[in-house]
Parts: sequence; C-alpha cells; structure tokens
Amino acid sequence: QLPNRRLYGGKELQDETLAGNTLDWYDFEARMYDPLIGRFLTTDPMAENALAWTPYNAMWNNPVKFADPSGTWSFDHIEVKKNENNTYTIVGGEANSDKNIYVVNDEGKYESILGEMLTEYSFHHENGQAVIGAKINLNDYSGISFFNNEIQDIGLMEYMNNAKGGEPLDFKVKDMPEGASKEYQEQYKYRGMPFDGKIASARDIGNYAAGYVAGGHGISWESARFAFDALQTKQDKGVLSTLLFYPFNRIEEGQPTQRAQYKGYKFGEYIYYHQ
Repeated sequence: QLPNRRLYGGKELQDETLAGNTLDWYDFEARMYDPLIGRFLTTDPMAENALAWTPYNAMWNNPVKFADPSGTWSFDHIEVKKNENNTYTIVGGEANSDKNIYVVNDEGKYESILGEMLTEYSFHHENGQAVIGAKINLNDYSGISFFNNEIQDIGLMEYMNNAKGGEPLDFKVKDMPEGASKEYQEQYKYRGMPFDGKIASARDIGNYAAGYVAGGHGISWESARFAFDALQTKQDKGVLSTLLFYPFNRIEEGQPTQRAQYKGYKFGEYIYYHQ
C-alpha cells in the first residue's frame, strides 16, 4: 500500500533529501511551504498586486477567513455546502478573478472544488456579494435544454419579441413557483446548473442567450451593447426619457449581465462566421 502523500491542505508532501537533510515541504503548485517555520519559501507570484504586504505573505495572515489553494493569490471565494439531496447551497463569497466554487463543511473549512463558474459573477449580485441561499443542482439540465431547443436556431425578431422580463424566453424566471417570497424569487433567478462545461446561474443562461442571438446574427458587440443598455435605460428611466435622451442618459448593465452576454456573443459570432 502506497503512503498518503497528500496531507496538510490536501497538498503533496515533498520528503526528498537535499544535502543530507529531509525537506518535508508541501507543494502548493506555485511555491513550497515549510510547516516547520510556517512560511512559504519564495515570494508570492502575484506580490505586485499587494505592495503593502510582504511578498512572502499568504492568506493575508488570516487562513481562517481566506484561502490560497494554489499558492498564488488569496481571495474571498464562492462557498457552498452540500445538501442531503446532492444539491448545494451558496453560503458565502465575493466576486473576483477566481471562478472556482469551493465546498465547505459545517465548520466552514474548505473540502473540495465543486467546479468552475461560467463567469466571475455567476452567483453574485451587482455589488459583488454572493447570492446567499441560491441552490446549485448538477443534475439540472434545463439550461442546456433551453438553449438547444429554444435559442440555438431562433430568429432575431422572434427572440426580441419574447425575451424581455417575464416573457417566455426569460429563462431566469421560467417555471418560477407562484406566490414565492421576494427572497426565494431572487435565489431562484440564480439557481445553478451545468452549462457550457461550467456551472452557470439561470440568469447567466438568459444573458448568454441574448449575447448568442446578437452574435449569431452578425451584430457587432458595440451595437449589441448599445441595444442592451438602451433596454436597461428604458427599464430604469422609462420609455419617454429613453426616446428623448438616449444615449445621453445611458445606464449600463451590470457586470454579472455583461460577462455572460459576452460569453454567448463570442459563441454566436463564431457560429455566424463559420456556418
């Protein structure tokens, strides 16, 4: 039986000898960690992003709150807890460059990576805060079915006439239970599922579809953004104000929306130029 080499933090123990001494270091991929002195032995590869801290810093000196799974950067990440029915509930996190979803136990300790989000904002509000309480179900293929059966070959006008808030192609509210509380409605819009090889929220998928339709019909990204922001402005400012003053009163859609739209746009654009 082979000895277990993955010990502290699930990282591999390097117990080779060097100059007659056993190393007993842990391989954090980007740098080595020496548990004897509680220090990384080389500087953080991203130390220039935190000039106020020592380049040997790790987890901002607070490993209880922050994680550094790769040895490159510490972050407030999306955290989920596993439920008895094999779904997952979002319990914490903030938007940043890391797209992994981390499974934590009842004590809040990191256990494993569930998967990667479609975008950095897949399960975040506009302010970057996680949508606490939203559920992720890796056996829910409704998003893939929606895209394949209702979006992939749709005409531009048909989509435009059926995809505004609450309409048949507004996937984030599709099949939402009647009489649901405001909190549940928000969580439902961010229900998670497999999509495009990643884990996406229902809101992601609706925005991905909007971008795909634009790109798939040869519309430039700049023109698509102009139209998307016009709709956002109309919803916030009203029809008359938008007709009279747009784009001078332009209100841009938030990052959670834009990132997913752009993902879909690039796929649609590829199909348009290679069909």
